[in-house]
Amino acid sequence: MSDAHQGYSEKFREAIAASEYERFYTPGTADHAIWTHERKILTDLLARHQKHWPTCNYLDFACGTGRVIEFMESRVTTSRGIDISSEMLRLAAPKLQRSELICTDITKSDVPEAKYDLITAFRFFLNAEPSLRLAVMRALALRLKNAESVLVFTNHGNPFSYKGAMWPVHRIKQLLEQLGLHIVERFGCGIISPRFFKIAPSMADSIESRFGGGDKVARAIGVNQVYVVSKTSS
Repeated sequence: MSDAHQGYSEKFREAIAASEYERFYTPGTADHAIWTHERKILTDLLARHQKHWPTCNYLDFACGTGRVIEFMESRVTTSRGIDISSEMLRLAAPKLQRSELICTDITKSDVPEAKYDLITAFRFFLNAEPSLRLAVMRALALRLKNAESVLVFTNHGNPFSYKGAMWPVHRIKQLLEQLGLHIVERFGCGIISPRFFKIAPSMADSIESRFGGGDKVARAIGVNQVYVVSKTSS
């Protein structure tokens, strides 16, 4: 990977860092509660788009240790995970039944390995450097099969949430417009701070379950925003 793209992409190449990532989603944590909402969002999305996808060819970008692709592979026709970290993929492989895993840097080629009906990219863009965001988003846009195809990505730093301004919505829209993409849907989840989960996990989980799953409150203040985007019609 080029020097400009070093940084976040290099973070999980080491075995220790990859293993530590596995701990994020243990039950009783804020991340686990958010993942519960994200699973419902993905399930509902597949149901709504079923008429457009008689077969669904799926890509999980920055698939890491396999959390998202493990959930998705039985719900789609074909599934492929791509990550730059061989250590992350080593941890992902035993969880999967029929998905293909590829260790590669998608920003190095303008020729995509395939076109997809559905692409997910979770917990990547907020942490990535601006130049890397642009390069990756461009590479993923090239992989969308047609106007019915969608990219689902997360921004786990909503400026109106408890995390404060990190990657503002207007900058997300500017990036998407630059690449000929537009937002089709937006969901929110994660209204409770991880600290509260440590102090009162049962109460935090109850509040998160009630208010943190995609309704107006969560879209407004949820730390984790889920964007569904597609190509802009010409």
